[in-house]
Amino acid sequence: MAIGPALTSPAAITDPSSRKFELYRMRPDGSDRQRWLKPNSDCAYGSRPTWNPKDPDQLAVSCLDENGREKGIWTVSADGTLESSLVVDEGVTAAPTWTDKDAIVFAVRRVGSGTETRTLARVPADGGPTEILDDRADLDRDMSYFDPDWGPGGLLFTGSRDYRGSGEILLRRGSEPARPWGSVTDSVYATWSPDGSAVAWLTPTGATDVPAGTAQYTLMMGEEDGKPLPGITGLLEPPAWGSR
Repeated sequence: MAIGPALTSPAAITDPSSRKFELYRMRPDGSDRQRWLKPNSDCAYGSRPTWNPKDPDQLAVSCLDENGREKGIWTVSADGTLESSLVVDEGVTAAPTWTDKDAIVFAVRRVGSGTETRTLARVPADGGPTEILDDRADLDRDMSYFDPDWGPGGLLFTGSRDYRGSGEILLRRGSEPARPWGSVTDSVYATWSPDGSAVAWLTPTGATDVPAGTAQYTLMMGEEDGKPLPGITGLLEPPAWGSR
């Protein structure tokens, strides 16, 4: 889910079990729900919408084909019209986040590793070559990096030995990744509050009595460390802040 700059048009993802994600627009109270994305032959479905911080009329999405496979990153106008394909990939290109540097950061399958892992890549929002971020020496190539989220405080992402699991929250403000939430080692989907003063994330509960292909999480938040939010545990999807 991504809540728009005016807080009037969240784009909601439905039917994750089939990986055929339908994107809708609706008001914050859930009313006036309308199917949003206008698909084409290259992008049948979209997931993880992210707003352009400089232009409230533009977003980016991770596109999927009819079989639910990731196909690349597209920019989309606020009315749901696909604009341009920035990344075309037969593999994994997921979870884009739009930065203030006119670039989009996303997760991608790492090429050439002995086991399947994920890392982060960046592409200019107006098109251009993709840069793999862990080509820099400050990221461990034995780790997987995924679920990026840009905000006023920098670039958040998850670091884990298992790309299919949860991990620690990392923050890049400059050249070196930091660990301000060092005690948090079991997180996914970390996301900034709009003013950059707090972070929310999900922590797996380990529950086994849940439908196949799903997981149960507790919503957490913190400024320097995490604390559970009372009563918010369930089959949760990535959180989105509406306000601080």
